[in-house]
Amino acid sequence: MDNNLLDDYKSQIARNIKYLLNIYSMSMLELAKKVNVSYASIYDLLECKSNPTLTTLFKISQYFEIQISQLIGDAPLTSNIKSDYVKMVPIIKWEQVNLFLNNFETSNYNNLISISSQKIFKEKTFALIANEKTELLFKNGTILVFEEITPEIEIYDNKFILVSAPNNILGLKKLLIEGESIFLQSINPNIPPQLLNTESKLLAHLIQAKLDGL
Repeated sequence: MDNNLLDDYKSQIARNIKYLLNIYSMSMLELAKKVNVSYASIYDLLECKSNPTLTTLFKISQYFEIQISQLIGDAPLTSNIKSDYVKMVPIIKWEQVNLFLNNFETSNYNNLISISSQKIFKEKTFALIANEKTELLFKNGTILVFEEITPEIEIYDNKFILVSAPNNILGLKKLLIEGESIFLQSINPNIPPQLLNTESKLLAHLIQAKLDGL
């Protein structure tokens, strides 16, 4: 292949991957893990430092459910991006979570952020801003996107959950499953896990965490 043509393909591939990462709110490291290639391989693709292999292109196109021809720029890319997978989500205050879930009305919230995913979002999806309560896990200013827990949503081990305690104090916990027992682990590792009881209500689960502007 002519070197100039190869450089054009490399540049187009880099632009398309960056576009997809932006649309799906993913980092290079997340993509590398999802498609089971090294971070260096993804980085080199985005910086046009190496010739892309067919195997890597296939893995990336398969993950994003597009054709290789779209990834390399021989076919339009945007036709496969479905609006159902991009959503404007309200950023609310921590003390508003129960109100939001019980009296859902997105139009009441003017502070919105665009997020995307490879799955269709549930209606009651919202974002919180990490603060001093979460700094052991997430830096201040990190946008935490949550989805309401409903009967059809499967919650699994090591998932971060918003929990309402009996005193209506909201907490972010990690769900731990051991056999048939469910525990809630504080984000403070020095606090031992507590057995989930009927007085605690699981409200929403974390589906994304991203720094504002990234």
